Amino acid sequence: MTDHYTATLDHYQGIVDQLADQDAELEDAPMLHWSRPAEPDLTIGYNHVTAETPFGRFLITWKGWKDYDAPAVDETPWGGYWNAFATVAGAKRACEITYNDLLAAAYEGGHS
Repeated sequence: MTDHYTATLDHYQGIVDQLADQDAELEDAPMLHWSRPAEPDLTIGYNHVTAETPFGRFLITWKGWKDYDAPAVDETPWGGYWNAFATVAGAKRACEITYNDLLAAAYEGGHS
């Protein structure tokens, strides 16, 4: 039986292969580009930032009207979420590390 992580890697392998075919170096892959912080709106009921990827988006939310609130990654390209970061910057960094690790694992798995 294939676990979710392996299935996710297999799903994204084609896109990673395309990058390799274009002689793209994984180390030179662009970092995630985050939106400016946004106020709650009709589609997202919390303060938020997003980063779009070829695989889907990252969504980080927090309750900006509270003095202390732990930002959460409410959406990842593979449907996961993580709660309770100390800062929005920490949540962004976790997304970036995970995204780059996923790309590296897919790249290494397809070209070993």
